[in-house]
Amino acid sequence: MRFPRYIILLDLFLCSLFAIPGLSDVVIAVINDLNAAFGLSGGPVTLSGGAGFFVNFGGLLGVVFNLALLDPAALRLHRINIVARGLVSLLVLYHIMLFALPLLYLVIVVTEFVGGLIEWRWLRQQE
Repeated sequence: MRFPRYIILLDLFLCSLFAIPGLSDVVIAVINDLNAAFGLSGGPVTLSGGAGFFVNFGGLLGVVFNLALLDPAALRLHRINIVARGLVSLLVLYHIMLFALPLLYLVIVVTEFVGGLIEWRWLRQQE
């Protein structure tokens, strides 16, 4: 199996959407609108006070980490990334269940799982 660069580049792109102030607000508003248009449960997400900072900060960390993951020789980082993907999925599920995060955020759970599975398969061949 070839190095899954496309998975990392997709994650890099998605993280960059949340790393840029203003753009992250637009992305979250679009997710809210799509969630409502599909008739899915969960209230709209709003970024007030310092919440926007933490969204941008998390997105920036994702950008930096994904840039480091573009090195196929960084096997330890790829192992950490698989665990991080699982933790992100759990965090999203936690917020959906306890704080009525829009159900459309389940797309993140699916992409994290699929990306982690692809990366895990590639990593097994490297070891």
